[in-house]
Amino acid sequence: CSLYRELLSDSIIRCFVPLVDVYRVFQTLDRQQYTFPQTKPNIDDIVALKKPKSLDIANVNSKKEFFDQFIKQINEWFNWFDQFIDIFQPIIDWLKAHNVSRSNQLLIDLLRIRDDPKMTLIEMRTIIDDALKNLQTFKDL
Repeated sequence: CSLYRELLSDSIIRCFVPLVDVYRVFQTLDRQQYTFPQTKPNIDDIVALKKPKSLDIANVNSKKEFFDQFIKQINEWFNWFDQFIDIFQPIIDWLKAHNVSRSNQLLIDLLRIRDDPKMTLIEMRTIIDDALKNLQTFKDL
């Protein structure tokens, strides 16, 4: 996550962007992985940040423009994920204390998002998606 945040400012990696065939790379990807996780209105109301859009990997103009937009969008996802974790980690911790199924692993995964600098966007998205699916069963959130 920190690597993506650092890419918001000038970085040497920008010198290499023109050398990468982003068109070919993103044509081979599973686009479903780049859609923002589905949320319900009750979750949207609790997380004060506007829900980010899915990553736009289809409209590739210039390589530099695409890279800048992609990094900006990823960081919007991270901001939303961070706020989601801040809000729901105590709830999931409470569920764990009450032996609710899968809450222990979910809590471990959420903490890993915070602590593991090598975790990929797709891994984070999968964990958040799993947390959302588990929380959506609770009507009184």
